[in-house]
Amino acid sequence: MAWRAKAHDRDNLGRILALADQQTSQLREQNVRNPNALIACTIRRATAGDVATLQTIEHDAARRYASYDDTRFCLALPNRGDDEHARVRDDGLALLAEAAGEPIGFILVLPIDGRAHILELAVTLDQQGHGYGRALITAAEEWAASKGFHEMTLTTFRDVDWNAPFYARLGYDPFDVGPDRLELGALIADEIAAGVHSAPRVAMRKILPAGLGLNATHVIRQERASEFPQIRQLIQKAFATARYAEGDEQDFVERLRQSESYLPEQALILEDEGRLIAHVMLTRMSIDTAAGPYPILLLACVAVAAEYRNRGIGTALIEAALRRARDDGHRVVILVGDPAYYARLSFLPSIQFGVTNANGIEPEYVQLRELVPRAARDVAGRVDLPS
Repeated sequence: MAWRAKAHDRDNLGRILALADQQTSQLREQNVRNPNALIACTIRRATAGDVATLQTIEHDAARRYASYDDTRFCLALPNRGDDEHARVRDDGLALLAEAAGEPIGFILVLPIDGRAHILELAVTLDQQGHGYGRALITAAEEWAASKGFHEMTLTTFRDVDWNAPFYARLGYDPFDVGPDRLELGALIADEIAAGVHSAPRVAMRKILPAGLGLNATHVIRQERASEFPQIRQLIQKAFATARYAEGDEQDFVERLRQSESYLPEQALILEDEGRLIAHVMLTRMSIDTAAGPYPILLLACVAVAAEYRNRGIGTALIEAALRRARDDGHRVVILVGDPAYYARLSFLPSIQFGVTNANGIEPEYVQLRELVPRAARDVAGRVDLPS
């Protein structure tokens, strides 16, 4: 691919429970009708008087693990004690779901490492599989996004079909918990000490709208291999009507996937009600500096379906990708694109950082953004952009 023409479209029970209304935005009681649910579900904030109810639900829900030899120990685990409920009521969110006037499920959310973390989701055994868990998660995600959290995390059993595979269907991706996630690391250590990791566990995360102008039908998540043909088609169609395009953008993305530069966790899609509408990819590269290679990321081939353009979709997806990159320890991102568009996203011409390119591209089109303040202060050098 020649880069010269790429200039536009690279484009949280007692006090939450007693003080919740003072500490968080008002969550109105809502009736949630799920197409898979048999009856209407009412979701409301749990109160201090609901603690015993939550513990009863927790114990009943755990009975399902009896069918899995590797997780049968969950039946013997104690209910969450007063200390844990106090922590939730102080800092996070507790929601209780009721159907036909009977309590049937709950979700507990805590701020962990600056993200919203699902501490527990439980639905009574006889009500599982009817969409109530999904409804609770949706309500919790909406709360978290309204509070400015940009990511929801959780830990769950990797191989239990209503655990990790269920969350994956809701847009959650597995990830490695690094040293920057101190609180989540401590929580996992507590799980290990309690014996919860007798069966394989996994940490998962999902990007939330968090003020990006997206709505509840939008999901941002990692791309999956089974979707590569669909992604290829999206890119091809998107660039067919783009202002600047060369026609081989879909091939370029595939070449990047097949290279050592590919980072699956940095290749994201945006769905609207299950429909793939946008894609972005960040891959590894480096700046050749006097001190040696300086690792950075390349943002390339932002594709948005034509009918979703001019709605902030591209901007939302790019910002979500950059947040994930920063959270994963990356410091600098470079791209080739329209200076007027990317200036709104805090990109600056790379030449201002002393970074030139070996591709003969006009300097103003090679744009750079620091994900960490002053990360590009001493990276003067030369980049050779992939083609």
